[in-house]
Amino acid sequence: MRVLVTCPPMLRMIDEFRPVFADRGAELVAPEVVQTLTEEQLIELLPTFDGWISGDDPATERVLTAGVAGRLRGLVKWGVGVDNVDFEACRKLGLQVAHTPGVFGREVADIAMGYVIGLARGDLPDRPGDPREEDLAEAQRHFA
Repeated sequence: MRVLVTCPPMLRMIDEFRPVFADRGAELVAPEVVQTLTEEQLIELLPTFDGWISGDDPATERVLTAGVAGRLRGLVKWGVGVDNVDFEACRKLGLQVAHTPGVFGREVADIAMGYVIGLARGDLPDRPGDPREEDLAEAQRHFA
């Protein structure tokens, strides 16, 4: 059994999980992921996997249909929020799906409060937009 892992938090500690999965006959495969894979990347990859542990990747009907047309039989959404998972498509396709409600709740709250304090102090950039790459680098400079 092959399992695709695309959630960055699990990828950072994947070597801890490999023996647990191997004992159950499963191989974990970890592609290069910064934040998420694209629909096109997933459509190409998923048909060769039996399971998928996803993060915020687009688990759309297109992606899931391609996966199920191959070997995909199960999806676990790791982390907070499930708005990227098309549960109706999972049901229609007969794809088993699970998620981890409540996981990281305290951590997300801690980070949110940290951002509120940082913004109140003027320690974070206050421009709108997607806080990735250059915004993240700028924010990190404030805390270096």
